[in-house]
Amino acid sequence: MGRCPKCGAEIDHLWFKENRASWYLFRVIDGESNYEYDEDEEAVPYGFYCPNCWELVCEDEEDAVEILERESNSPRAWEI
Repeated sequence: MGRCPKCGAEIDHLWFKENRASWYLFRVIDGESNYEYDEDEEAVPYGFYCPNCWELVCEDEEDAVEILERESNSPRAWEI
């Protein structure tokens, strides 16, 4: 189990956030609004967040793996 470098909580997962723009075709049909899904743009990654404090703890997968795999009592547990 890892430890959050921001709040110090023991964690076994992180939340990953990305921003993905979705396009919809908007029409008015018989007086009613109608949205038709078209496509998603490429996702823009934001980073990995602690499930306890919701702070951004890292931006790439390698660092996320290191945070989750490091021993929570190791001297590097608080570094980021």
